[in-house]
Amino acid sequence: MAADPRTPLRLVQHFRTGHPAIDADHQRLARTLSRAGEAIDAAPAEEPLTHTLLDLVVEALERHLQREEALLGACRYPKLDEHSARHADLRRRARAVRVDCRGADAEAMRRCFDQMTALFVEEVVAGDHAFMSWLEECGEAERRPPKAR
Repeated sequence: MAADPRTPLRLVQHFRTGHPAIDADHQRLARTLSRAGEAIDAAPAEEPLTHTLLDLVVEALERHLQREEALLGACRYPKLDEHSARHADLRRRARAVRVDCRGADAEAMRRCFDQMTALFVEEVVAGDHAFMSWLEECGEAERRPPKAR
């Protein structure tokens, strides 16, 4: 489902990892994506800003994935190779979206935004959710309260 740019992306408590730097990266990525969505809505006046913001998303994603892999390596995460391979695929796909969107019109930029947002959601929801309890056991993340039943 496409994100509505008028509704800023935000992370619900359930998807926070408990690690301050990782969660701050996620918040930064969500804010930058939201700003890109707003700029797309203001196109063509904000077209240069949109491209800059999407470039920033790719750069921030790269830094985030490197930070996350280093942290998981320090914690001896047993599925690090699998997680890193998924990251490599995310990197490739994010770069491909940016290449495809250079010089794109407003409609194509909306599709680029939707693809970038889907990559972000995939990273945070599907990917990072898998290692949250490992970070807690490693002592690198706050323990989350148990889910209410």
